[in-house]
Amino acid sequence: MELKDINLSEIFPNLTSNEIAELEGYQKDLDVLDDEKISIQFNNKGSNHAILVMAKIFDSSNSFVKIFARDFNGQISNNQLYLTCLRKFLDRDKNNSVSVIFENDPNPDSLALELLKKERTKNSKRISLKKATKEQLEEFKKYLVNEEGMIHFTIGDNSRKKFNKYRCETDTRNYTAILNFDDQEFCSDLNYLFKILDTNATVVN
Repeated sequence: MELKDINLSEIFPNLTSNEIAELEGYQKDLDVLDDEKISIQFNNKGSNHAILVMAKIFDSSNSFVKIFARDFNGQISNNQLYLTCLRKFLDRDKNNSVSVIFENDPNPDSLALELLKKERTKNSKRISLKKATKEQLEEFKKYLVNEEGMIHFTIGDNSRKKFNKYRCETDTRNYTAILNFDDQEFCSDLNYLFKILDTNATVVN
């Protein structure tokens, strides 16, 4: 089933019909941004929008996804749509890979973490799960200009294996973020930050 054919009322059973209609409209906007490769900065606010954006990044990335997350607390990463699209991304090609760096110790009850750990046991080259060091987090913060002093982000690649799509949180508590599905320049900046966080990062067992 294509992502655009997903019944959102099944994914979000507790939402009202008006709330579902708003999410359906947001989903269509994401489809247009990705399908038409429109390079504009778009916004999202709240965990439900975040779930749709992450699902779209998994769905539209070619080979690589990199994630800097707080801890996979489950509000987004335990959602059925998130997990389904993550699974489909990994199943699409045996060489597709996901790298995650955590700010804090990851939630041991995270369904996404469980999925990725199981995949890592099959092929450790596909999955990287690490926790950033305190020193590298401080180095990372030197590049931030937001008042919160922290951002979390995800980047995915295109058919040429160049990172071009991102979701970058500007408020990690309220899941407010900016995103773009065709911006290689900013993705390059985020990938540079990811490499900073990866330095001396410890493997999550």
